[in-house]
Amino acid sequence: MKKMIQIGAGNIGRACVGRLFHEAGYKVYFSDVLLDLLEMISKRGSYNVRMLGKDFDKTLVIDNVDEVPRDEESLLKLFDEIEIITTAVGVNILPKIAPFVAKAINRRFDLKNDKPLNVIACENTTGASSKLKESVYALLKDDVKRCMHDIVAFPNVAVDCIVPTIKNEDPLTVTCENFADLIIDKDVFIGDLPEVEGLSLKQNLDAYVERKLFTLNTGHAITAYLGCQNNKDTIYNAINDENIKNVVLGAMRESGEVLIKRHGFKEDEHEAYIQKILSRFFNPYLEDSVFRVGREPMRKLSYNDRLIKPIRGTLEYNLKHDNLLKGVIAAFQFYSEDDNESKELKKMLDSESLSDVILKVTGLKNEKALFDEIYNELNDALKNK
Repeated sequence: MKKMIQIGAGNIGRACVGRLFHEAGYKVYFSDVLLDLLEMISKRGSYNVRMLGKDFDKTLVIDNVDEVPRDEESLLKLFDEIEIITTAVGVNILPKIAPFVAKAINRRFDLKNDKPLNVIACENTTGASSKLKESVYALLKDDVKRCMHDIVAFPNVAVDCIVPTIKNEDPLTVTCENFADLIIDKDVFIGDLPEVEGLSLKQNLDAYVERKLFTLNTGHAITAYLGCQNNKDTIYNAINDENIKNVVLGAMRESGEVLIKRHGFKEDEHEAYIQKILSRFFNPYLEDSVFRVGREPMRKLSYNDRLIKPIRGTLEYNLKHDNLLKGVIAAFQFYSEDDNESKELKKMLDSESLSDVILKVTGLKNEKALFDEIYNELNDALKNK
């Protein structure tokens, strides 16, 4: 049986990445900072994934799983056998796991092991594997990098799966929607993958990454921020508000126009994709909190993330962005006692000039017209709050 390591045994790691590669015939070894969780995985050798949707409630048993060995000898032996290392830890944690990946690569170099190794960062951002590669290569000697160039690959990936925070009686069981899509860069990946629904290799990955970011992530975030403003507790309740739905749909169509211009997606096919994404927000069984989806607003308002990047695209092609702008303004006003970023953003808005805050958060140094739009709209919103 083929073997892989999944770094991060949280909801995405188990429900999406671990499940898909299990279905592709891999034995999955999990690594995580939560040792109690790893011990449960190792002891049972399996966990459950409950998938929920309209008229759909199915529990899958994911077996042939274990924790990454803790003793050095067993770990090095596993490094010799694995074909894939995946992550689901959060993009900010990637530099911290770079030494682990570097150790696996050095082991291959030392033993002259030419078995291909794909390292895939399954994070909710663009170019995550490339970022991880930079951190890993900074730890490798030049001769290792040269020798491993054609053996070790860091393909980027588009990850699409909604996994809300739902407590189950069994701490290993994770609940998610009955949908998952993990698209890996075919031009970088070494070798082939089995044909498994939800797991695929595609060329022109940037187009698919941006399609997911500009549609699912953009629409999901705006639903959460407008929902919070209108006292909705879940994504389902928010999207069932006709006014919110119209803004969200309008925003996804505005960002979609950018995708059509930039990547050549066909209009009718992209509209079908938008409707598919929108229908997933209407899943009443997930009970997905607007505070979970809206957390870390400053990251989501950053220059290359799901709100500012698509609106910058509308400037590039001289397109409308009225609904995207509403999402940006709502994001600046998001607040949750359980989210440190939203508390920090509120503190900044209360103590610093509005123009300084917008500049720090969005990075809009050269887009004066857009900066002014955001300033004027946000200034009015805060005055009337």
